[in-house]
Amino acid sequence: MKIDFCTIASANYLPRVKVLEQSLKAYHPKSRLHILLCEHPQEIAELSQKAGHPFLAPSTVCDDWQTLAFRYEITEYNTALKPYLLEFLLNTHCDAVIYLDPDIEIFSPLDSVLALFENHDLLLTPHVCRPVEMDGLRPGIDATIRAGVYNLGFIGLSGSDEARLALRWWRDACRDHCYFDPDHRFFVDQFWAAALPGFIQRFHCLRDPGCNVAYWNIFQRHLVKSGGRWLVDNHDLKFFHFSGLPEEIRLVSRHQNRVTADPGTDLYELLANYRAKISENSWDIFSAHAYSFARYSDNSPIKAIERLAYDEMTHRERAELGNPFAQSARMLIAGKRRARSSLQKYFRLLAAEGFLAGHYTLFAYLGAQIAQRIKGTQKSL
Repeated sequence: MKIDFCTIASANYLPRVKVLEQSLKAYHPKSRLHILLCEHPQEIAELSQKAGHPFLAPSTVCDDWQTLAFRYEITEYNTALKPYLLEFLLNTHCDAVIYLDPDIEIFSPLDSVLALFENHDLLLTPHVCRPVEMDGLRPGIDATIRAGVYNLGFIGLSGSDEARLALRWWRDACRDHCYFDPDHRFFVDQFWAAALPGFIQRFHCLRDPGCNVAYWNIFQRHLVKSGGRWLVDNHDLKFFHFSGLPEEIRLVSRHQNRVTADPGTDLYELLANYRAKISENSWDIFSAHAYSFARYSDNSPIKAIERLAYDEMTHRERAELGNPFAQSARMLIAGKRRARSSLQKYFRLLAAEGFLAGHYTLFAYLGAQIAQRIKGTQKSL
């Protein structure tokens, strides 16, 4: 069985991708890491040349790449293309594929994980493997459930008929509804992937404490460095997910407040080493690269309300519009019309139901939909 690895990133995350690639090669030198770069195809050739590495373009794996690039902001777009990438690789390169988020580093061989494909078609890691107290700290078990029981920074999928059927369903769900809107219970591809175990009989819940260690479970696992080896609960650390790594690494992740890593601790050393690796490798030159789908062809910025207006268009309206990136003037008008419509709805509710109902609609509806899209960096649970 031929098993390949893959990841997805925009250019600003390429320093992290380099760490992932180097760590994978250290333990699996014959492996292949396919990198889907979520940037405009016209830029990818230049980026590939500068990096000395061929990157896959969105247009290679998804016919609707341009529509999705305008509908979705950067995090949504990167995650929406995940099932497309897996399907493309299963069709053209391998019998099974493992996806790893770009901010993952591998610390020991993954042979035991790869061997699971002998009897399973779907591999997923749960966020937590033990109950979490309802103590008000972040992340809470309620937020974890809303985001998805399984963390989609890792997924292993075979090319079986049953797996392919579920993959097509997931692909279509991400095409139409890959929103990052936790206030309304949407958490990009991860939200929909929670249903996959019910669709694939040969599913394996990977509870190995050394797999997908991150801020969402590190408070339940004991990480130590012993004799040059990283161990978690006396098992080899296989891969660590550095999600939300903040400038002040003592805080572990910007998404949590359950644990700290004080200088001198093993966790602090792990985080500091990773920070050094991403800032010192040759792909650090891309860390400040601007997202190519953040602007129109005339270089004017795309506003969140304009993405919302495009998202709400019918297929026919989008077809008549053509390339949205070349339609800054028309999308500006559409965005203003969308904003007026929302405000009119708000004022109608204000008149009909009173001050509180109207303001709830304004902040819960407009705020949650628009503010969640104003993001310039990748992030995931």
